[in-house]
Amino acid sequence: NGFQNEFEIFFLDIIGIMRNQAGRYECKASNDVATPDVKYVNVVVNYPPTIQKIQSSETPVGRVGMLQCDANAVPKPEFEWYRDEKSINIQMLGTTTILVFSNVSEEDYGNYTCVATNRLGIQNASVFLYSECTQYTAAATHRNSQTQREGSVSSFKLVSMSIK
Repeated sequence: NGFQNEFEIFFLDIIGIMRNQAGRYECKASNDVATPDVKYVNVVVNYPPTIQKIQSSETPVGRVGMLQCDANAVPKPEFEWYRDEKSINIQMLGTTTILVFSNVSEEDYGNYTCVATNRLGIQNASVFLYSECTQYTAAATHRNSQTQREGSVSSFKLVSMSIK
């Protein structure tokens, strides 16, 4: 047919890709014969959950209480809440989960664990639902410094005594 098909294939290799390298990439082919051809590709970088924020606030008996847990992950994380190893039904809003107590009772106070998972991994963090603290003194164990691996959960022991 008189035509010779010559083409080259080029690749963009990103070795050790990081989250901040996700996004839209452009491939542009040009020569002296035709106008440039441009194609785009969206690069998605998958990574396991990292809990960014876990939050509680003081909640008196009879009031509405909320515990919040935010996590980053691709694909989007699934969340679970636990208390004493028992699963709790929750509300999820994208990468945030909120555990709502409509009428807090003394039995609701305590430690809760948020678990964020996707197919690449799992991370958890704990938070306390607590009541208003008045006239308390506290004694805590103290270390001048503590080194933790990024993303790990640090915990400190706090002992409090009520003064009446």
